[in-house]
Amino acid sequence: MPNDLSSNVERFSGFADCYDAYRPQPPAVVMDILTQIAEAPKPRLVVDLGSGTG
Repeated sequence: MPNDLSSNVERFSGFADCYDAYRPQPPAVVMDILTQIAEAPKPRLVVDLGSGTG
């Protein structure tokens, strides 16, 4: 089976709005706990890398 990156990307294109709209948000206390553990201020932006089903 060939590894065709573009066809794989196309499978997920156009779903970002649905993901943003329906993805459950973690409780606010989670950010408080993580910033305490990391001994860092609350960030303005968090990048969720490596998340997903695959």
